[in-house]
Amino acid sequence: MFSHRGKTLRNLIAATIAAPLIVACASHQVAGYSVAQAVAAPDATQVVVTGEVVQQVDKEHLLLRDSTGQINVEVDDDILGKVKFAPDAQLRVMGKVDRNSERSVLIAKSVEVVK
Repeated sequence: MFSHRGKTLRNLIAATIAAPLIVACASHQVAGYSVAQAVAAPDATQVVVTGEVVQQVDKEHLLLRDSTGQINVEVDDDILGKVKFAPDAQLRVMGKVDRNSERSVLIAKSVEVVK
């Protein structure tokens, strides 16, 4: 009978610990960043940047700008091929910052046309 109580207590403790973690993960939102903030952000920072397309460099690379600067955006052609936009469109890009010694690049996980 004691082992049943111990098992029930362990389950109760596990549920008590897990519930706030699940809620915290579900409510986690990626913050909006200006281009300048994204460029200065540490490597692997998750960001959302909204800006105007300056140039589509090739089928997987864009140059995006806002009032604070420009950033190179790398987008998998599977994602970019599904988004239709005009040359000066406003895009919202969610992804992570990839920093190297030369520059910061935003690796896009999703792209959405804002206007």
